[in-house]
Amino acid sequence: MKPAIYRAALGGDIDGLRGALDDPEPSLIKQVSPRGNTILHLAASGGHDSLVEHILSRCPDHFKSKNSTGDLPLHLAASAGHLSTVQSLISNATKYFASSTSGNSSEAREKEIKELLKEANEEGNTPLHLALKNRHYNVAVFLFNENQEASGYVNIKEKSPLYMATEAGYLELVMLMMEYIVKSDNPDEWLQGGSIVHA
Repeated sequence: MKPAIYRAALGGDIDGLRGALDDPEPSLIKQVSPRGNTILHLAASGGHDSLVEHILSRCPDHFKSKNSTGDLPLHLAASAGHLSTVQSLISNATKYFASSTSGNSSEAREKEIKELLKEANEEGNTPLHLALKNRHYNVAVFLFNENQEASGYVNIKEKSPLYMATEAGYLELVMLMMEYIVKSDNPDEWLQGGSIVHA
């Protein structure tokens, strides 16, 4: 990745990034850092919403890019607690799926978004896991509301978001998750991983 692009993305310098990206070479936007982060990863981890919007306007499917540890830009935004960036990434993904999903049905778009939200990195963490791990309550509640099924997914440490919410002491979120699980067709299926009694 060119140093000017890296600095602009990391620092949220939209003018610097625009200048660097005005180059006619479209591959510039997909360059990666030594850790495999794209400029969208850097902008998302820093909570630079205007940069995120600009990058996605140039390359709408870039939200699907993974870094060397399997993180999407959404993972990094959730991990850092940037709620507006998480919302922006999901909104842009929804627009992308609306324009690319066959039939453009709302059910198809919803399914694509749920798939995105349950995407796990190399440690098995979804964006919801990372929001909870780093104690970002508002981000966790938003992600749970976007895909309630994710509350039962376990990471490689056998921890589900339900377990992690209990561990963090987020009683209201735990109650919301439990309500969803109890109403599901097969509640036992969602109670994977460590027992919340031990959290």
